[in-house]
Amino acid sequence: MKDIKKHNVILCIVILGICLLDVKAFAANRKYVKKLTINTDDIVFDEGESVSRKYNIKVVNKASKKIQIKVHNKKVVEVSISGNEVYFVAKSPGKTAVTLTTKAKNNKGKKITKKIYVKVEPKEKELVYFKTYAESGYIYVGDKYNGYWAGMFDDTMFTDNLGKTYKNGINWRRPNFSISDSYVEYRVDEYNYLKGTIILNYSERSEEKAGYMKLYGDGELIYTSPEVKKGADPFEVNLDISGIRVLRIEFEGQTSNLSFVEPKVGK
Repeated sequence: MKDIKKHNVILCIVILGICLLDVKAFAANRKYVKKLTINTDDIVFDEGESVSRKYNIKVVNKASKKIQIKVHNKKVVEVSISGNEVYFVAKSPGKTAVTLTTKAKNNKGKKITKKIYVKVEPKEKELVYFKTYAESGYIYVGDKYNGYWAGMFDDTMFTDNLGKTYKNGINWRRPNFSISDSYVEYRVDEYNYLKGTIILNYSERSEEKAGYMKLYGDGELIYTSPEVKKGADPFEVNLDISGIRVLRIEFEGQTSNLSFVEPKVGK
């Protein structure tokens, strides 16, 4: 009986040893992901631009290094992978999150994820002024609901002589008793072009007296508009402003109401 018990104990020890060896062998040969890193947390770029970010994935025993992509709002950005880089193409203005997930799991049986927050800004941006001046007239900068002006908003302020209404702009009006010079200044050093439309306001569509707009780049005259008066239809401005730090939009003349509407800058 003692020999049988002794034999059973030895057998159990042998089996346990074999099991331990199998466990160690399994652990030694187990494939898993250790770490996933990417050299960014947030991406901010303009509509139409593309950027790439390198990622690094560390694995054990040749586990899969593939990653999967989930774009939470596909209207904002397009994402793809090539080699060890993730490529982002800005499609339309907005915000979204992009989640990268490893195909293989870590040593705890879970996949590793990294979330990147993406913001796409419009290629063209509305001008934001930092200084206004009106000698004896009035300058309004903004839209119907938000703007700066030493006076009242006129519902026809951004409506041209043909009856078309625009979203926002810069409106200049001169009191009848004075020929005023007025301007607005902007910092534009990160932009390459300016565009917008010069209009004679609808309320003054029969105005015989002329006004005009001048543009100065860092103090140097770079543009003078045609005269704006009765019979002058709206006309587009598309101007190269690359290399200019401060842009001044100046209004002069005797017409009592003209506007530079929907001014935008772009790269």
